[in-house]
Amino acid sequence: MDTNVITLFPNAPAANDSGFFGRTYPAVPPAAEKFKDGQNLLSISVSDLSEKFMRAEAARVQRGEIGRPTWQVMGNRLRAHVLPLLGDLPAQAFTTRDAQRLIDRLGDEGFTSTTIAQYLVLLRKVVMHGVHIGVLREAPVFPKVKVRSRPRGSFSVAEYRALIAAARRLRGRSHPCSMHSRQATASGSRANCW
Repeated sequence: MDTNVITLFPNAPAANDSGFFGRTYPAVPPAAEKFKDGQNLLSISVSDLSEKFMRAEAARVQRGEIGRPTWQVMGNRLRAHVLPLLGDLPAQAFTTRDAQRLIDRLGDEGFTSTTIAQYLVLLRKVVMHGVHIGVLREAPVFPKVKVRSRPRGSFSVAEYRALIAAARRLRGRSHPCSMHSRQATASGSRANCW
């Protein structure tokens, strides 16, 4: 270990100090005390924890830390797949096995490994929020999902130049579908663009 660090912090506890955890994390975390009044910690479900997490993320949207579409995607994912499977589970009973159940369910429904990994990241954020606010003492280990990279096709330089040239030529012109739509509205019929 760096001797300067030892000199600067002579009373710092060692990593293997058995009493460190008890001194650093009191038996009842201060943040958890606010839940005792209205709600018993044992009665907080994954659904309740998700709601608290989404409120905290909404505050981040207001501060400009994350975009509103990102927040909406998180809510959609929670409502669509996480909460129907795990929502009724008491938050303090959440284990690695429950995360694996979500992986298995999403895999059975045909989701790609990339999408499953994104769901796991979201679930981990919900669980870590529970740790931060004092509902959970620690987060369980989450299973790993091997993500297979499938890069999307891209334009060649020549294709990109042709796309830019076409966009410049069409600048200021209405889209044909919107023109048909306006004509159809005026005549009382439906536009058949697609």
